Amino acid sequence: MKTQVKFIIFIVAVVVLVGGFGVYSAFKSAPPSKLDGFAQCLKTGGAEFYGAFWCPHCQEQKAEGTSQNGRLTLQTLADKTQCVLPQ
Repeated sequence: MKTQVKFIIFIVAVVVLVGGFGVYSAFKSAPPSKLDGFAQCLKTGGAEFYGAFWCPHCQEQKAEGTSQNGRLTLQTLADKTQCVLPQ
């Protein structure tokens, strides 16, 4: 009986440690990206993108800002918001 209790305590401790490490690594700050300034400019400029597949307004917005292959490009966003796209 004592061995079972120790084993359960050990398993709980391992789960807590692994979970704590996972939470720590998830919230650890990432290094700055070269697109951080561009993203901040988009946010400041009020750019919003809605992408629900069932929403006709979202589909219209997506069609306005996509290239021939149907992907939203950073250059399109830069052109529409006058934000400078980093090279």
